[in-house]
Amino acid sequence: MRQRLIRNDFETLVILPRHWTMEIMLWTLVVGGLTSCENEINSMRSMNDPGVPIHVLIDSIENHGSLIAFNKLQTASLDYRPGEFLSTFLIMADKYNNAISCKTVYYKIMWMYDVPVIDDSEHGIFKLDSLNNDAREMAVKYLLKADSLGDDEAKNHLFEYKNFGLIK
Repeated sequence: MRQRLIRNDFETLVILPRHWTMEIMLWTLVVGGLTSCENEINSMRSMNDPGVPIHVLIDSIENHGSLIAFNKLQTASLDYRPGEFLSTFLIMADKYNNAISCKTVYYKIMWMYDVPVIDDSEHGIFKLDSLNNDAREMAVKYLLKADSLGDDEAKNHLFEYKNFGLIK
């Protein structure tokens, strides 16, 4: 059996049988390939990734009313089902009286129920009559609250809903 000398990283000579050399080279290729696959998977992460664990964002919103955490969670929520973080957005809207979170609750309800937009709408309002009564009341409640907190977009939506005769 022929043996081959291999120099390792520690500058010592190791004497290995010839077939071991081939196995070491194959394992090096396999491990290197797996590592490159992992890097490829990591590079395919969403642009909406907040860079902070979701549970930390939720805690910051619910317990401290953090607007930074709210904005990050709102962006990250685009990768989830429409109602995934609705309870957290409701807490921000009710506990901290935040206009943006009130408007977010309105939009999340519309997206959860996949409510179509009215074609002739100037501001992109939704067909409220396609919602059940409870969902409709909740959406209008948070739109009214956003308006009362000074949100101009909510004000425009309410004005248009009134013009279409969808709310009083």
